[in-house]
Amino acid sequence: MNEPFLEFTDDEREQITSVMSPINTFVAEMQNKFINGKESLDNWSAFQDRLKKTGDIDKVLQIYADALKRYQDRVIQ
Repeated sequence: MNEPFLEFTDDEREQITSVMSPINTFVAEMQNKFINGKESLDNWSAFQDRLKKTGDIDKVLQIYADALKRYQDRVIQ
């Protein structure tokens, strides 16, 4: 099954880029720490909480949900 082709507005693209850049950096850093044992896996929940705390992930998820809705509206019509 093919994944839907989601189209984002220019504003949405900008928001995703500005929000995801620091998130991706943080995730990559923490991923390395977890893998290399520099960060205990006991701190996994704290890592997830920190990601959710800013609300940025929720913004990105909403952008994707909006784009998916537009896709569905386009395909179903």
